[in-house]
Amino acid sequence: MERDTITNITMLSNLIKRKFSGMIFGENISSAQGRILHFILSNESNDIFQKDIEIAFNLRPPSATNIIKELEQKGLISRESVATDGRYKKITATEEALKYKNQVVKELADMNAALIEGIPDDMLDAFKSVVKMMMKNLG
Repeated sequence: MERDTITNITMLSNLIKRKFSGMIFGENISSAQGRILHFILSNESNDIFQKDIEIAFNLRPPSATNIIKELEQKGLISRESVATDGRYKKITATEEALKYKNQVVKELADMNAALIEGIPDDMLDAFKSVVKMMMKNLG
């Protein structure tokens, strides 16, 4: 029986979430929190704000707010007001999160390599193009 596109995407997403959960932080952190923490750690040379996370992960503001609050409660990030505009809060990784930076980056790179192993570049390029078109169709 042929699966429809939504089912295939859901199955792939679930596999990725399952693999991502439990990496590094174990059960203390969800896969969504882990992906966002990876984003923050990978971009620590740039100022990161909630809006950047919303755009990078296609999240609605309330979802991003909840994940950021949870990471802050766990002591992995902090939010600081920006001198030029108090409405904006810069998000930075704490010393606790920085302890895991190399491991987070390595494990995500390893998972990405495993995900695309054996897939020719032209097929990956086509996949990325199709995903972008699907996102545009639903966006």
